Amino acid sequence: MTDFTSSIKSIILQTLHSIKKTDKADQNSKTKTSQLSSNLKSSPLMKSDENELVEFDETPAYASSSDTKKTGGGSKDGEINDTKQGSTGDCWLMSGINALSYTDEGKKVIKDAIDYNNDGSTTVHLKGFGDVQITSAELQEAKNSDKFSKGDDDMLILELAIRKVLDQLKANGSKLDNAPPEVQKALQATINADSEETITGGFPIVAMYLLTGEYAQSETVSDAGSKADVDTILKEFENNNNKDMALTACFDSDMSINDVSGIAVDIVGNHAYAVKEVKSGVVTLTNPWDSSKEINVSADTLKASGCRVDYVKV
Repeated sequence: MTDFTSSIKSIILQTLHSIKKTDKADQNSKTKTSQLSSNLKSSPLMKSDENELVEFDETPAYASSSDTKKTGGGSKDGEINDTKQGSTGDCWLMSGINALSYTDEGKKVIKDAIDYNNDGSTTVHLKGFGDVQITSAELQEAKNSDKFSKGDDDMLILELAIRKVLDQLKANGSKLDNAPPEVQKALQATINADSEETITGGFPIVAMYLLTGEYAQSETVSDAGSKADVDTILKEFENNNNKDMALTACFDSDMSINDVSGIAVDIVGNHAYAVKEVKSGVVTLTNPWDSSKEINVSADTLKASGCRVDYVKV
């Protein structure tokens, strides 16, 4: 396991705050966040298990990375390797994909989703939407840009495909009729917001649904009842043993929490992390800014942070 050193953590937070003050793209993200929050707060959503109305008043995850250096890899093998998020605030998308890649069934979904064609193009089969074509020129342009992920062509292909879906839905004013209500609300809030990039700001349940076509859900720690619900979800994930349940965690604000070694770890607010493993009450998180690094915290620490978890069973 690799922990962030104090100096690196300080640099990350300083960089984040600097970006928020000076970067135009991040200013757009802030505007989008306010708009998305307003939309979601006024839109109650259905819980799939109890069929009761609940208020989904979460802020979308949009934090972007200032470090866009390549991590290596880049192979077109239908497998997600370690990657780094680009300057676009699509942590929700990357963490949703990373979370699926940590499960046995999710690996199959990802591999089956990508067909590399003889002409250099790629066909992406999204079970929650349909087929999407990515040309070789589009892929190369994205690889030459700092806006998108680095390190693995398969991740980049999926990133571009989901971006195309959101672009199309926004342009046509259409929606995913078969999507669960919770996913539909999150999706509509994302594509209806004013942003240069439709994938800036969002929720992992959208990426999970588009890839799997399965009912993706969310739960937020806001009171004793929801804390118990999240505890149940974490235990279910642990018992699932990375078979077919994918899980992410998103935090409302910047905070410092202690990992299982007692070392302070800086957590980024409005940012989605993938849950790689839960074992003996220890939750392993990965940050899309660099998915090769792991953060290990206790389940109690995670629940006490007031995080939201998004999950799906494939």
